[in-house]
Amino acid sequence: MFEYLMPLILMRNYENTLLDETYTFVIKSQIKYGKERHMPWGASESGFSSMDLHLDYQYKAIGVPWLGLKRGLIEDAVTAPYATFLALLVSPLDAYKNIQYLKREGLEGDYGYYEAADYTPERLSADQEKIIIKSYMAHHQGMSLLALNNYLNNNVLQRRFSADPYVKAAKLLLQEKVPTNIVYTKESKEKIMPFKGVIYHEKGSSRRFVEPDAYLPKAHVLSNGYYSLVTTDKGTGYSRTKDYAVTRWREDSILDGYGMFFYIKNKETGEHWSAAYAPSNSLPQGYEVVFTADKTMIKRINGTIETCTEIIVTSGDNAEIRRIELKNSNENCCDLEVTSYYEVVMAEQKSDVAHPAFSNLFVETEFNQEYKALLAHRRPRSDIDKDLWIAHMAIIDGDLVGDIQYETDRMQFIGRGHTVSNPAAIEHYRPLSNSVGNVLDPIFSLRVKVKVMPDKAARISFVTMTGNSKEQILELLAKYNSVENCDAAFWLALIRSQVETKYLNIKASDMELYQNMISDILFLSPLRQKNAELIRANHKGQPMLWAYGIS
Repeated sequence: MFEYLMPLILMRNYENTLLDETYTFVIKSQIKYGKERHMPWGASESGFSSMDLHLDYQYKAIGVPWLGLKRGLIEDAVTAPYATFLALLVSPLDAYKNIQYLKREGLEGDYGYYEAADYTPERLSADQEKIIIKSYMAHHQGMSLLALNNYLNNNVLQRRFSADPYVKAAKLLLQEKVPTNIVYTKESKEKIMPFKGVIYHEKGSSRRFVEPDAYLPKAHVLSNGYYSLVTTDKGTGYSRTKDYAVTRWREDSILDGYGMFFYIKNKETGEHWSAAYAPSNSLPQGYEVVFTADKTMIKRINGTIETCTEIIVTSGDNAEIRRIELKNSNENCCDLEVTSYYEVVMAEQKSDVAHPAFSNLFVETEFNQEYKALLAHRRPRSDIDKDLWIAHMAIIDGDLVGDIQYETDRMQFIGRGHTVSNPAAIEHYRPLSNSVGNVLDPIFSLRVKVKVMPDKAARISFVTMTGNSKEQILELLAKYNSVENCDAAFWLALIRSQVETKYLNIKASDMELYQNMISDILFLSPLRQKNAELIRANHKGQPMLWAYGIS
């Protein structure tokens, strides 16, 4: 619409001219097209209901099929309010009625009318009639205001523009009459069919396991482009950024004792277990792992306590959230103690593998009383090294009992002769020492105790975040220091995964295939042993691959 009507903001219209006939015909065509699509009229270049990887609305030319030379216009059904405001200069009564229609459809916002409304069935869910593009474009808002100004003030902008001597010299060009010999540039018309409702239902990727794989752990990758993490069906894995490892990890499919772990203890019965299969390595009454594009979910049942752990990478920050829900199906209330644990690295993986003890010397830990969070700082070893910070805090949605305990010394937590499967701090019911500073082997461990009523649940969100300064870390701590913000991060992770999948045009089956291949990349695959005889029997060289297009 704006390609036809935007010139009217500045240039005068002369009756019975080629431009005048064009303006009138365009408005009639737009009204007709809107009725055929059962939506407000006013199609123009605008945003629509599709987002890029940064969650910004996409933008393209949208119009009436028989008015545009571009093919495929019939595939979109989008109305842009600014197009109706431009029509005030040609058909004010029709424009006013359509503006009222747009208002009833919910397109009026705090700063004017929203960018657009998308009625395209392929972009709607089963219970939606439209999607409102809740954004404002300054260019479109400006055209709407200018058109209103002209309508209310007798085309004041046209008069000012026409007063310019250069414009006066060319005004005859605006008075061109309709030619007698008409040239058709588009003889074929797309047939407009009314929408019959939403017929597209997308299936998301999902992998489900009820017990850990004894030969090769099933792995899953979550990432926002900079911060990423890997989880396995055992609950092991690692977290890292593009530049450095956040938690310690080694390629070991047998012991597989690295990752971010959570120990749970029932204070009434004295029983303790881990939130996932690892690191206690005991299969409970019920166990389930579900990998989806936006998160990892691990469920287990121990007696009357059901544990559900959900893991995501946040969308806009270098952070991850591991939310643990503890449901009590017993008839009595119980006190449950949850202790987190992971080894802090904040260095390149190859540096940590080569000399972990030396790398640990540059890490200093502290406890922030305001947010009840652990902080770690890696001191730069040279002028070119970045200042690295990491933080770990717990957000409780339930009844907290007592104070939060913390530990940053691995020796104090694990104890002599123990491993992560039976640390002394858990097995001997030892309270955490609340030690910080320059420890020899830094870890992060927070312990919280919650009271869970019968048939109720408590949730604890453990947030880990990284940054290049203490100020940046404190900003992230303030941002995620609420249950609402942590829950919102899960919703944003779901939206990001859907947008990313659609943007990359990845089918659910393809995504599952790619994720299944990750285990063979991270770990030493047993397929080599399975196919050992075939590998030994192969005497063909590299040239044999050329016939298949492999150089």
